[in-house]
Amino acid sequence: MTRAIVSGALHKSAEERTSKNGNPFATFTIRESLNGATRWWQAIAFDEASIAAVLSMKVGEPVAVSGEFSAELWTPEGGEPRLSWKITADAVLSAKAKPKQRTGREVADTSWAAP
Repeated sequence: MTRAIVSGALHKSAEERTSKNGNPFATFTIRESLNGATRWWQAIAFDEASIAAVLSMKVGEPVAVSGEFSAELWTPEGGEPRLSWKITADAVLSAKAKPKQRTGREVADTSWAAP
């Protein structure tokens, strides 16, 4: 099993789907750019938290995923060989910060004088 962490921008909105046996999953595309080169990742997520995270994101938002990946060599008709990058995301991190739950015990002023 080969794992990776891929970070980039959501290039194509996530699509929620249902497998033949009724399980939900989401597919989406990540655009990864490094030193002027662009790599496109086809991603799929199966767990509820990852599906919810990518479905709440908009095209262009930063995203990072971790999971198993594969690369397949293919050749378009009459073209040069290319690599197809795929990742099965088991964790998704978006740049959206979740609101903190207030406990009522927060200190109103943290600018205390040093002892």
